[in-house]
Amino acid sequence: MPEAINSVDPLWSVDQVSEYLGKSPRWIYAALARPDDQPGSIPHFRVGRSPRFDAQEIAAWARASCPPLVDWRAWQARADKASPIVDMAAKHDTLIEQPDGPSE
Repeated sequence: MPEAINSVDPLWSVDQVSEYLGKSPRWIYAALARPDDQPGSIPHFRVGRSPRFDAQEIAAWARASCPPLVDWRAWQARADKASPIVDMAAKHDTLIEQPDGPSE
């Protein structure tokens, strides 16, 4: 199997998400039916007609206390915009030479 496929994060089914969250599959399907701006909506996408879930995103969403999907996406967008700034700041710090001590 190609290495790129092995490095892809797993996609979860409704049953896997319900087991992880400790909720019934019925609760997951109800969350899928909620509008994105309502509490209880859940991050997902569809492969054909089947809902699928990114395992890392579900874990992060649950750690954030399961916010409405609209809020979650806004937080993610802000975090994505902030990341390059942090990376640039880290690169900047490594480029600044620190003196070893007093020069004579």
